[in-house]
Amino acid sequence: MAQKKDAKKEDIALEAQNLATGSINASKQAIDNNPSNVANWNVRGLVLRNLMGVAQGASEWAITANQKASELEPTNPYIFAELGRVYLAKYDLKEGEPEENLRLARESFE
Repeated sequence: MAQKKDAKKEDIALEAQNLATGSINASKQAIDNNPSNVANWNVRGLVLRNLMGVAQGASEWAITANQKASELEPTNPYIFAELGRVYLAKYDLKEGEPEENLRLARESFE
């Protein structure tokens, strides 16, 4: 019985990993198809922010995606709010320097 439970947990973990990989790949494909579409960069940033703590490197990719979106639409407040959320998530996940993450979050929200 315990072996079945462990196997089921492994199946669920594998499915979650496959879904995460699929969402990352789909967001990359959208950007590859139309790199000048800010919505594609916004979605990629959102997907990656939601996978922080799960997918290795997601926080840095999320920052890069939001920075690219801000280059395309430098007056769009949504992008800077998302970037701030990434830095807050990095703070919560204890990634990097806490004070630096809070400073960057504040700057993004201003």
